[in-house]
Amino acid sequence: MQKGESRWREILLSTILLGALCGMLLTIVLMEHHRGGAERAFVTEVCGSDPDSGCNAVNRSPGSKFLGLPVAWWGWLYYSTILCLLFAYFIWREALLLQLMLLLGTVAVLTDLGLFLYSILALGTVCNLCVLSYAATVLTILPTYAIIRDFRKTKETFMSYFPQNTRSSWPRLRKAALLVVSGVIVAAVSGLMYCSEPKEAPQDHGRSQQDYNALLNAAYQDFLKAYLENPKVELGNAVGGKRGPAGAILKIHEFADPLCPYCGLMGMKLKAIAEKYPADIQIIYRHFPLDNTCNKTMQKQLHAGACELSYAMQCAGAQGKFFEVHDEIFADQKGWSQKANLAALKELAVSKGANAAAFQNCFTSAAAKAAVTGDISTGIKLNVTGTPTLFVNGRRLPNVHIDFLEVFLSKLIESEKQRR
Repeated sequence: MQKGESRWREILLSTILLGALCGMLLTIVLMEHHRGGAERAFVTEVCGSDPDSGCNAVNRSPGSKFLGLPVAWWGWLYYSTILCLLFAYFIWREALLLQLMLLLGTVAVLTDLGLFLYSILALGTVCNLCVLSYAATVLTILPTYAIIRDFRKTKETFMSYFPQNTRSSWPRLRKAALLVVSGVIVAAVSGLMYCSEPKEAPQDHGRSQQDYNALLNAAYQDFLKAYLENPKVELGNAVGGKRGPAGAILKIHEFADPLCPYCGLMGMKLKAIAEKYPADIQIIYRHFPLDNTCNKTMQKQLHAGACELSYAMQCAGAQGKFFEVHDEIFADQKGWSQKANLAALKELAVSKGANAAAFQNCFTSAAAKAAVTGDISTGIKLNVTGTPTLFVNGRRLPNVHIDFLEVFLSKLIESEKQRR
């Protein structure tokens, strides 16, 4: 083999190393972002400062986790594995190590493609930070493929490239396996430790609890200031379902889409909060399906069938079964996206106690469509551009992570009680 060919392969190996290291750095940033850590200048530069940016939207979505762990952790595990395999290859030069890298890289590229399509089709946005990690994945697989193809093209074996390795490869493979497995275990554990989110405030020391409470209060004060700076708006006539008493301290108007994944999370969270504060909170559902069948502001189709599901909830509500149907749909959004038709929805409404004939007449009526489009028109006037969007007592609620929503609403209840 010529010296130039050897140099070219070393450059390709260095490119794989660069891709793995860049990927590891990016996944550290993504894990920090996922657990709600301080926003760094790099994240703001890449994602923007908008709370509703693509990075934040993807981070809040159900797709940000797999098997209960952040997707960023799986990315960290992938890049760490590639780095360990590459390190082992530099030492023992075994063909199987490159083949494993190519296999893992192929799976990673297909996974990244699926995540990218999910963000585009399901969320209608793009996470710029994620796209950079996808590029790092490509940097790890293309050079690997090029090296393997180059060997085959020149009809060389991996061992002929390193003629000093003439003994059986099994001893080397065992050593390589030990190195790679050890490295992956260390990477997995360290990643879990880094991305883990404490479920409650630290309790070990009084000082830690005080610091936590101080930070939480400071965050709430910033939230309250932003909330009070938003002007009170006219929310129009709410025709959707209402959960909670009319005399509640907080009246929360939720503009939502029945097929929006984050709306599903928000809907269940608001239900739990309303049940915890039954006298203080009223949830008022407002239709805002991201479906161009009834929402003419949608330039492209996003959630086909969301209009029909909205009609179904509205017609169930006419018989006092709004949230019974609402909760069923939101609990299985993927399933209902495939059966958003009159027959299936009538069967659902009847199972919740609605009259079949009355439901069908309502579902096909102009009144049901007018009720949904009326909410859409109100949302457009209020500059609602995405879902869910919340208005509390006539003011738009600033963006807040769903995990802190209950804490902030409980404090807002106390603030409103003091004003009265």
